[in-house]
Amino acid sequence: GARPISKLKLGNFLVSVGAANTGGGEVGLRDRSGEGHIPISAALAFDHSGSMTSRPVAMRDMTLAGDTFLRAMQLEGAPTDDAAELIKFSERADVVVPFTSSRDPLLAGLSSPYRQGFTTALVDATYLAVQDAAVQPHQNAVVVFTDGGENNSRVNEKDLIDQANTLRV
Repeated sequence: GARPISKLKLGNFLVSVGAANTGGGEVGLRDRSGEGHIPISAALAFDHSGSMTSRPVAMRDMTLAGDTFLRAMQLEGAPTDDAAELIKFSERADVVVPFTSSRDPLLAGLSSPYRQGFTTALVDATYLAVQDAAVQPHQNAVVVFTDGGENNSRVNEKDLIDQANTLRV
């Protein structure tokens, strides 16, 4: 089965488009010159199924990773800033914080309680994230924080991939 990767730091990630990349330490996109910020709209989905919630260290690490990701985004409330949405899921997916360019509600939503479920609708949550990101005005991204378990989705993986390709997410 899937094995979680722990102790990742922001410097372990590199986001690139063509030849442009952000380097380590920030989440975002730069234009090809490396100078200008290109806003992103990221739908972030967090797994609260039984396989995750039964492991407090995994939950702590996931929350810390989400917090670090959100703090690295350019989220100051301006229309030219990045935007993010927060989805939590177990047996179903719920938008906890709709797309916003303000960091505070996202951080509050990340640490807010969420009902624990025993099954995992990972594909459904990702499908929701793809649909929501696709209608945002900026370059879009979907980031899913999970242990990879799936046992309760209505949408199948092929339909998810087809939808993501069709919507260019």
